[in-house]
Amino acid sequence: MASGLFIYSIYKLGRLARYYVLQTEQPNYAHSSQSQQEAAQQTEREIRQRLLTQLLQTLPLEERPLCEFIGELQELPVGDALLTAPNYAELPIYYLPTHYGYPWIILGSATSEGEFMAEIEATEELLALQPSGPPTKIVATLVRA
Repeated sequence: MASGLFIYSIYKLGRLARYYVLQTEQPNYAHSSQSQQEAAQQTEREIRQRLLTQLLQTLPLEERPLCEFIGELQELPVGDALLTAPNYAELPIYYLPTHYGYPWIILGSATSEGEFMAEIEATEELLALQPSGPPTKIVATLVRA
């Protein structure tokens, strides 16, 4: 049985380039069942799309088409902030690409770039994603499903 999986996705919305980190969950499924895996992935995509649609509806009509998907992480993020912050909290977020290419990124919250990178280097699962390139810092609103 594959356990539920939290997915963290970064989006940039509108002309003012407001960033959002969406936290969604992919439900459990039997490892041996391709159809269950596909259904779990589809469920997560639908939840993410619903959140994104709600966020886009808060923008002026002329800005709604301005939606950029930055990337996603299917591991625990760096730091505790994304795990403990209340919904709709604004957080300093760092992200960087991985060796696996778009859309796979490593992301998290830290007080500095050095702290962010040190945490990646100390976390086997994140290091296995093979970070590539320099991190980017943004301020993003956390939105949980």
